[in-house]
Amino acid sequence: MSEQRQIDLEVLSVQRGLDRYKADLANKRASDKEFDGAPANKFVLEVMEKFIPRVTKFRSEAGRKMVRGMTTGVRLGGWEALAWSLPAPVLAYITVRTIMSAGFNHNRTVHHLARVIGSMANLQVNWDDARQQERERVSGTEERNRINLMKTKVRQINPRHVKKWLRRLEDVQTQKWDHEHRVKLGSNLALLLCDTCPEHFELLTVHEARRGKIKVKRTIRQSAASDARLEAAHGIRSIEHPWFLPMVHPPLPWAWNVHAGRYDGGYLRTHRDLIRVGKWTHTSALTVNDVVPPVVLDALNVVQSVRWRINLDVLAVATEARERGVLAVLPVEPARPMPERVGKVAWDGMDTQERGIVKRARSDVHDHNNRLEAKRQALRRKLDLANEFGDEPVIYFPHFLDFRGRAYPCPQDLHPQSDDIARSLLTFADAKPLGKMGWRYLCKSPNDAADRSRFCDLYEGLQGRERGQRAAGLLGPGERAAELEATKP
Repeated sequence: MSEQRQIDLEVLSVQRGLDRYKADLANKRASDKEFDGAPANKFVLEVMEKFIPRVTKFRSEAGRKMVRGMTTGVRLGGWEALAWSLPAPVLAYITVRTIMSAGFNHNRTVHHLARVIGSMANLQVNWDDARQQERERVSGTEERNRINLMKTKVRQINPRHVKKWLRRLEDVQTQKWDHEHRVKLGSNLALLLCDTCPEHFELLTVHEARRGKIKVKRTIRQSAASDARLEAAHGIRSIEHPWFLPMVHPPLPWAWNVHAGRYDGGYLRTHRDLIRVGKWTHTSALTVNDVVPPVVLDALNVVQSVRWRINLDVLAVATEARERGVLAVLPVEPARPMPERVGKVAWDGMDTQERGIVKRARSDVHDHNNRLEAKRQALRRKLDLANEFGDEPVIYFPHFLDFRGRAYPCPQDLHPQSDDIARSLLTFADAKPLGKMGWRYLCKSPNDAADRSRFCDLYEGLQGRERGQRAAGLLGPGERAAELEATKP
């Protein structure tokens, strides 16, 4: 019965991983961030391998035009010098990412994409110049690099951050390219990409009727074959990343499978690599060879065979605390209510300072709620998962290794290595008496003196002894006297 229940749970974990992946992909597409994932990155690398040589030739042709213009006086288009401002790989990457990010928006014309490509190239040149000027400014002095300080305040640098930082660095000299020249550079690069990779990008001519006139515009979009290929890659990746759940059946012991050439263990039907590795040779080699010592596998199998269950008492308290919003119990504050909007009459009667106070109050609440939203969602998933497995008499947590040999649980959210609320929701399924030493550590471990006294009094009542007699008989004759001063087991 537990085996069939476990198989049903593994099917459920695959479905949950699929739903989560689709939701995350939809959010990325809504914000033009779909191509930050692994499937799209592989596609970008494939296109870049073909496109970089063409951009290199494109820059060489621009250089020859510049030379011919300086020697013969032939009028240039203005974009030739801009093409030499950045290396070919940078120009190629800006072009590919700009057009691919617009792949699901068919209304973006060649002119719009060209303007974005030229602006991003101009921004990259100014960013490189600003970093060089800042390094020269602090060279040989004790002053700190301002750009490095700004970079420590964000997780990822994006164009919005760069524009804001460049505005703050008023003493840094930047250059703004002419709008017409930026558009010409971006247009040449966009059309060059369509000519280089016609199997991936299509140049379409669209006729639109506006105010009784036919307007012709050109758009660039990904080909249907590329869209289908990306969708297939996303589908495979979503299946390969299930949302792992605790097991109700004892995990399979990890062992080397000679026929498959890999380590098998853990879940009954869902394969999980024993060692989480990266793309580097020194770590990826761990997955193709029988390199894990047997003693490590034995220890890992012992760890994942520990029998757990849900602590229903703690679960009831945590669930009620979440419903009632008890801050003293919850590890994450609940969402604060947004201040009411000020009416138009009251708003018109406020001066600039009063309006700033109102805006700041709403901004603080919004930032607070947005900052803790991920933690609140994680708390909700932990409690929902604990409720789901609350009726199970025993649950297990299969483990895997990283390339250093450290063991981690496979299930997400609820496991023994999670935060305080997750660990408090778990307890051992097989109880074991504390014994004399266990009671001693329990008496000495609490930080609060009242708690220590309460545990000691409880121990006295259970043993029926006086405090002095109990303290004198805690350690046996063969135990080290130094443990009398221990505060942790």
